[in-house]
Amino acid sequence: MERLSLTLAALLFMSASWTAAAQEKETKPKREGVISGRVVADDGQPMGGAQVVAVGVGKSPVMGAAQMTSCDADGNFKVAGLSHGVYSIVARAPGYVSVQDQSRKYRIGESVIIRMARGGVITGRVTDEFGEPMVGVRVSADRVRDSEGKPDTGSSAMSEMYS
Repeated sequence: MERLSLTLAALLFMSASWTAAAQEKETKPKREGVISGRVVADDGQPMGGAQVVAVGVGKSPVMGAAQMTSCDADGNFKVAGLSHGVYSIVARAPGYVSVQDQSRKYRIGESVIIRMARGGVITGRVTDEFGEPMVGVRVSADRVRDSEGKPDTGSSAMSEMYS
């Protein structure tokens, strides 16, 4: 009987310890990282409403490693809920392209200024070797020079040229 009492006491003690640990875990605030900054046009004007995406370097955006937010009217943004690590920060706004170095990476707590420039349009026609139009062909454009005419070392086209 005494042995049963000791076993029961031990079980109650373990149960109470687990409950206390679970409650402590629930009440602790989650630590979250933040990267903040501002998106501005090439003339220095704020880009209110621009979308900003932070993607963890080496992590798949599909697996929840990407966080997105929008800029306020003054172009300010704050991407919160980031786990510890290094991030690529990309801004998007209709009619604009980023002029920042795409290879630049940011850490939790850093402040970022993203400059955007008015974008252009590329048009054309894809034909086969006989001059006949091709339908359903995937076409992409890679920037090989930045806004100052220097080679854009962060572009995939430049990486392929130098490999």
